[in-house]
Amino acid sequence: MAETKKVDQLKHQKVKNIHLLMINKKERARGVGMNTDLSIMRLIPTQREELFDFFVRPDLLEMWDYPEGMSLKVPVLVPRAGGEFRFEYTGENKSIVLLGNIKEFMPGTKLADVCDVLDQNGNKIFGNLETYYTFSEKPGGTLVTITERGFPDEKSKVEWEKVWNQCLDRLGSLFRNREVFGTL
Repeated sequence: MAETKKVDQLKHQKVKNIHLLMINKKERARGVGMNTDLSIMRLIPTQREELFDFFVRPDLLEMWDYPEGMSLKVPVLVPRAGGEFRFEYTGENKSIVLLGNIKEFMPGTKLADVCDVLDQNGNKIFGNLETYYTFSEKPGGTLVTITERGFPDEKSKVEWEKVWNQCLDRLGSLFRNREVFGTL
């Protein structure tokens, strides 16, 4: 009798564990319990207002805001709160489009936007990616802090972080090499 009770308890515990695993799998799929926010900071050797322009002017964005192996065209960017934007990233075998709206626009200080990320066929890779930018004067330049929320999973966050590092390295190089190339 005691053995039957013990077997029943083990079966009950096994069912309970399977149920918990299923719940955890569903929560992970929704991002529950995962930190998929990205935060990156970089000191860029220039004044705050000038750096801000490199985040809101299409001609300047196209100089630095693209991953290795791709280029950027910005056919639409209305630099104001409520303004729309469209960024088109093109590479040899891949293209990505960001479609979004500027949520907050404080020249020289702060930007915030929300966008959808689409593949080359117009299918949504993920949506409602929120990006917050702050610009703070520091000795040696301007500290830009970029925080992004809304990645569907850790893999997407890690890939995006790699791209941001490539882009910010390129942006920093533009300002560090200013003496060689003249003014921007």
